[in-house]
Amino acid sequence: MARIIKKFKHLLEEGKALFLKGAFQRGWGDNADMEFKPKEVKLLAGVAESLTDSITLRIPVESLTTERIEQLDKLCKQYKGKQRLRMELLYSTNRLKINMIAKDRKVLANNDFVAELSKMGVEYRLN
Repeated sequence: MARIIKKFKHLLEEGKALFLKGAFQRGWGDNADMEFKPKEVKLLAGVAESLTDSITLRIPVESLTTERIEQLDKLCKQYKGKQRLRMELLYSTNRLKINMIAKDRKVLANNDFVAELSKMGVEYRLN
């Protein structure tokens, strides 16, 4: 454990949110408890972006207007990034769903981007 603390001590400060990846292992001895052995420690900020492959926007067709499409287009251009952009167009009248993937458009699915989507009332799912 001391080796892990030494390796990641630059991240171990009060108030920092961390992302830990590791495994539980049984300690030494017959009555040993399970111990968490971290293998990777990162700052939580930015981890979601690196672990997210794509973002899916769930949009009811009834809510699509020219203005809304332009807002989404502007937002996606503002937040260019590495995550693929997917859309689910939802038809409530016959419960139909159409899945689409943007070929040439990728976004930065970070906290700011999803906050803007929430302000617009757009449902989303990080994949």
